[in-house]
Amino acid sequence: VFMDLSFEDALQLADKQEKIVMVKFHADWCYWCQKMERDTFANPNVQNSLGALIPIRVNVDERRGLNLAREAGVVGLPTIVFYDSDGRILGNYAGFRSARQLMDILKRHQG
Repeated sequence: VFMDLSFEDALQLADKQEKIVMVKFHADWCYWCQKMERDTFANPNVQNSLGALIPIRVNVDERRGLNLAREAGVVGLPTIVFYDSDGRILGNYAGFRSARQLMDILKRHQG
């Protein structure tokens, strides 16, 4: 579901495909991040909806990930942030979300 791209590459692809970037900020030790991965992102409806976006993961335990998280104002994990192709933040959603809750958020950010 998630693309294996850097943030910069995701922005470039978003520009080419006229999509927005969805970044899931996480850490390997984060229980709620793992639960969201297992329960929310495994949901077929969520997976289908992510096709309209450029979804990537950013690990805050890595220096570049931590810097990006700070720039985005991430204060807890997991956090999902939506960006336009210029890197402007369109939405910031902290905390665990069920599949239904995430679907509501995704609908707000799909053109």
